[in-house]
Amino acid sequence: MQKLRAFCQKKENLKNRIRFRFVAQVSERKLAEIWSLKFSDKKFPKVRAFILEDSEFDGLLECLGRIPTIKDTQLKEYGRVYPNEQVMAFAFPSTIDAIIIIRENSLFSLDHDLEHELRHIYLGQHKVW
Repeated sequence: MQKLRAFCQKKENLKNRIRFRFVAQVSERKLAEIWSLKFSDKKFPKVRAFILEDSEFDGLLECLGRIPTIKDTQLKEYGRVYPNEQVMAFAFPSTIDAIIIIRENSLFSLDHDLEHELRHIYLGQHKVW
């Protein structure tokens, strides 16, 4: 966690790759299954999903929030901005179509978090996160 925070505090690193350690990667099969059940009218995009330890999740969320081209959509979606500790998952654009990050101790099920974030991707909202 300290390495991630130190990395994010250096502005030049925000222009490069952001590194994080994950607890697990969600299988493409799982992502495709949810996509085909809920969003089958569009082609399944190239998405990766990772589950992060809570402290890594908070650090990455904080780090991404410092990138000027990334806009948080919480206010538009929920009518308020939540503290990072209350965010359970998020999606953001990447060199592939999108990456989904999920808190290890989310209050919701994995399927719920994935469906919610895949909906943002389906609607193209992950591009303005």
